[in-house]
Amino acid sequence: MKKVLGLFLMLLFACTSRHENEIQTLSVDLHSSAVSFEDLFSKIEIIPLETSDSCLLVDVEKIVQVDSLLYIFDSRRPALYVFDEKGAFVKQISQWGSGPGDHLLISDFMVDKKQQTIGLLSPNGHLGMYDLGGKFIKQDVLPAKPNYFAVASLGSDKWAFWSCVREDEDGITVVGKDSLNTVSGFWRNDRILDMGNLNPFYEYNENVYFATAYQNIVYRLTEKGVHPVYCWDFGKEGIDDEMLQKYRLIENEGKRNDELIKDLSDGTLPFCMKFHRENDIYYYVSLQKGLGTANKNINVFYRKQDGSTFVFEKLAEKLSINPLLFTEDYIVSKLNFDDYTYLCPFLSEQDYSKLLSRREDDNPCLIKYYFRKDGE
Repeated sequence: MKKVLGLFLMLLFACTSRHENEIQTLSVDLHSSAVSFEDLFSKIEIIPLETSDSCLLVDVEKIVQVDSLLYIFDSRRPALYVFDEKGAFVKQISQWGSGPGDHLLISDFMVDKKQQTIGLLSPNGHLGMYDLGGKFIKQDVLPAKPNYFAVASLGSDKWAFWSCVREDEDGITVVGKDSLNTVSGFWRNDRILDMGNLNPFYEYNENVYFATAYQNIVYRLTEKGVHPVYCWDFGKEGIDDEMLQKYRLIENEGKRNDELIKDLSDGTLPFCMKFHRENDIYYYVSLQKGLGTANKNINVFYRKQDGSTFVFEKLAEKLSINPLLFTEDYIVSKLNFDDYTYLCPFLSEQDYSKLLSRREDDNPCLIKYYFRKDGE
């Protein structure tokens, strides 16, 4: 069984010649030269999230925009918070508790813009459904699984869920929205290697894509399985199957996890791929190097038109980028408190004064980076 699994994973972790004939390989030099603001972006706007007793966030982890509203998720709070595009608090959806529409824990959320609904996913297998105004509709009980960490809407009639399970169980489950029965299941992989990215789905052009923390391939998801679409190639600075084989040979799961964490902390394992996205202009991935206070976030933009790459921890202007929302026109990122000083040249005097008046214990401030388009 181990030999069969090893062969399967070798196909997943590397861009083989067979894959190179079928999917696009994105070659990236992680030692690229400095990247300035104007290489990628045209302007900046700040979104200071209102702070009040009704909306105290610990950390912003995911954002979905619907029209002029931002739906903001913080997994440490069993609720979804809605702000307008200027940062004013609008409402809270769900709250801590065990009553109808309440949650004790939320692992992910999704917005179905076509059906005008919101789904709040509990890791214990419940999906709370709400309308876009926050009115509770129902709570669905999902097929029995050890956990549910991520959700995506797969067409008009199916959900896709990702769970962190043993290698002999299906990590991805497709479920009928009405029947709540399992339609299909697939993706059998070492869960210790999957745990580095607990939100592996993203949407682009009405398709759902799936990517994990240490594998180079990004897949398109259908109800029948995952289909390779493109592959990152970081050369000698990347992760290959030989590097990962070390962990698969450790029988004890706890020891395997400890070894992976140690290697990521000291740089033996070069990075963890945390955030995959794309639009019509770029493919993007965020590489987390190290853990804890030594953690660095490396941004990788690959331009589709000509294969140009932009790799940086911070822009030449010392601005950090940690995207949470990735659209055709802009990205929305968390703004680090330490970056406030560097924004002076990009903001009006009024906005900069507003920024400097914020305290470290206020709700996070977001920053919107508008992509530079042709002719700008």
